[in-house]
Amino acid sequence: MDLPAPEGRRVSPDVETVARKAGERLRRDPADADAMFALAASRVAFGRADDALSLLNRLLRVRVDYPGLWELKRQLHEALGETVAAAACARAADLYRDG
Repeated sequence: MDLPAPEGRRVSPDVETVARKAGERLRRDPADADAMFALAASRVAFGRADDALSLLNRLLRVRVDYPGLWELKRQLHEALGETVAAAACARAADLYRDG
């Protein structure tokens, strides 16, 4: 499922550059946590929630305590109306923020 995008919304060239560079880094190192998060965030900007969640789930397997991971997942699930998943992500965010 994709996030609704406002009519006429354009993605910044900077976001496009980040997405391209993150993709290049992931091709060189599929476990690059920073590149996964950057690419996931760029997918959000493009309105591609499923792609973003897939990347974040992949990042979970590499680094479960990655800064911002659980908060971005929470925001995505909330935007998609997935309240149970959003609440679980909020609890995980608290756990890893304090842990």
